Amino acid sequence: MNRIKAILAAAILVFAALTPAPAANAAPAFAVPKTPFHTCDSTWVTFCVESVSVQSLGMAQPQALTWAPSGTALGTVTAQVTPAPSVTADPNSLVAATSVAGAAVAGRWSTPTWSTDGRNALGYDGLFVDVKAANAFTNHLFFDVRPVKVDPTSNATTQANQTDNPKFAVGLSPDDIVTIKVRVGAAITDVTVGIGNSISVTKGTDAQGNTLTITGSAVPVGVASKTSDCSGEAGVAIANVSQLQATIIVANDDMGFGVDGVSGNMAVATNGSCGTSTPVWDEASKSLSWTASAPHFAKDGVTVNKGFYKASIPVNDALLLWGLSNPKDAATALTVQISTEEGGSSAALTKIAVKNNKIIIDSSGFSYSKPTFKIVRNASYKKWAVAKKLTCVDLKTKKVSKVTGFACGEGKKQK
Repeated sequence: MNRIKAILAAAILVFAALTPAPAANAAPAFAVPKTPFHTCDSTWVTFCVESVSVQSLGMAQPQALTWAPSGTALGTVTAQVTPAPSVTADPNSLVAATSVAGAAVAGRWSTPTWSTDGRNALGYDGLFVDVKAANAFTNHLFFDVRPVKVDPTSNATTQANQTDNPKFAVGLSPDDIVTIKVRVGAAITDVTVGIGNSISVTKGTDAQGNTLTITGSAVPVGVASKTSDCSGEAGVAIANVSQLQATIIVANDDMGFGVDGVSGNMAVATNGSCGTSTPVWDEASKSLSWTASAPHFAKDGVTVNKGFYKASIPVNDALLLWGLSNPKDAATALTVQISTEEGGSSAALTKIAVKNNKIIIDSSGFSYSKPTFKIVRNASYKKWAVAKKLTCVDLKTKKVSKVTGFACGEGKKQK
């Protein structure tokens, strides 16, 4: 089993810049667009956003949004809809009911009844879903859900920014679950590292290639003006914004990432926006660890930024990594170790649960700046599967391989 490579999601720019360029005659197997994906239509059939929906807490079903290019009206409201209750933002999140126009964007995902439904309570008129390569040197994916403002006369669309801190976007509603479906061509996704709550990625295929369905909701984030603000206990955020974004590591990129055989459906989410790392696997200690960091204080310099970290690990991956054959034992079989820099508190709450064939590890209420999370075997648990010599067959290529471990892994079966 290969050791997982540690890749800082927030530092892909630096990492990629140090990676030698491929030889001129070595064309990559595929390439991800370095500019925002278009909306899927008869012209743009892959590397495009197929659909976006929003489901507010309490709604029976998600509400599908419609794409409108900048300068285009969505339509006329034909029926009055009972307004949704006003949203109360997190006190750490400096969100205004009004907003100012920021940078221009290509358009918006919205509905003709956005305002009458009460969705404009936080100062934005729809969403722009920015999906593209994380930078010009890699095929790893990055998505960012951005609030947008629409000019009432021209329908020109811009980012909706805070009135009292106009370089930064207004916060997204923490009560809205956003679901995005994108077509990603030949890209095979691995682990997801998200800034958001309950982020999940579901893989699929269609006639055009691979698809991803990404779901999550925004969380309050303390934005740092410089890296040093994310170390120690004196850093102060330059802004507090509720955000929803993620880096999705692509397994078949030249900078490939992963442990052989894992499903690629592992996801971690946090509101620590700087220095957040992908999972790091240590084979010797059978431990999986992450880090996250953020300024210790909110923008007011007084309120302490509180954090959370959630890991979603498919049960088959837990078998492959730790030899946990009975996922119902996860709460007693696995131990979460949390350490922070001097002055930071440990997690106020840590829990382990199993839901929808995934082990959910949830830690919340700790103080920033730089906690480290480690998942290890509980020494007192004795029901681990025993590693065996296995003969495995790849279900697609039919290639036979021999491994020593607990399972053959995703896409393979034991012969």
